[in-house]
Amino acid sequence: MAGNPSDDAMKYGIIIALLAMIGCTRHPYDGYKAQNGIYYRLLEIGEEDKKCRCGDYVTANLKYTTTTDSVFFSGTRTFVLHPPAFQGAVEYGFMLLNKNDSAIFVIPVAGFFEKTLRIPIPACLSGCRDMKIAVRILDVQTPKEYIRDKESAPLKNHTAQETSLIRKYIAHAKIDATPDENGIYRVVQRAGTGDAVRKNRTVTVHYEGFFLDGTMFDSTRRRNAPFQFVYGQQQQMLSGLEKVIGMMCEGEKVVAILPSDQAFGSEGSSIGIVPPFTPLMFEIEVIAVE
Repeated sequence: MAGNPSDDAMKYGIIIALLAMIGCTRHPYDGYKAQNGIYYRLLEIGEEDKKCRCGDYVTANLKYTTTTDSVFFSGTRTFVLHPPAFQGAVEYGFMLLNKNDSAIFVIPVAGFFEKTLRIPIPACLSGCRDMKIAVRILDVQTPKEYIRDKESAPLKNHTAQETSLIRKYIAHAKIDATPDENGIYRVVQRAGTGDAVRKNRTVTVHYEGFFLDGTMFDSTRRRNAPFQFVYGQQQQMLSGLEKVIGMMCEGEKVVAILPSDQAFGSEGSSIGIVPPFTPLMFEIEVIAVE
């Protein structure tokens, strides 16, 4: 028996309405793609092919907003990218990105705060189903790379401090010189006219060593005992001094400013006079080349 036409029309209307609702549920954000319970939109693709993988340390600029773009957090964070634990986890978004990429994720509020961060939902998001996270990936490091950089951070800090000290000294002393590839400044005070320093030749020098505040810590002149050595044999003098003296000739006198990695390095001098990470200034004169 045929159904009532009005009942059929009502059924079709309900079906169409349900389909429309399903369509809205699947694509509620224009311009975004759906995947694993999140929505994402790529804003910029970087040039580096270094993908975010589970276990990596990711450093990113992050901005949390409501879906109407009201900002409630902005900052830079470094975190371990863990495997996604549920559909809609923010980790799915990060796993789509490479270093220097930027994107916007739309993720469930409850999942992010209660499952990922394990904290209560903020009052500003009360009643909200979704939120946005704007992301720019600044760096992606394996655990080995992260540990290596963390261990070298003190050295980087000391290097920056040394560079600042040396620049201030150069400016104060009005020294017109540029550093070489080793960071050594070299200023000729008197040109030499004798033989050039060469490997395996016996060289006699006078030198005086100073901290950058002008305090002298060593002087062959005060001891009245020139230093004599065979040039090119290892571990006879500081590496920076050897480099400078290797460019000199008999009778020449120079002032050299050495960063600590060309002087006593991260350990300082063996007898404790020169502290670790200390840049130094030397006045050097080649007395004889034989």
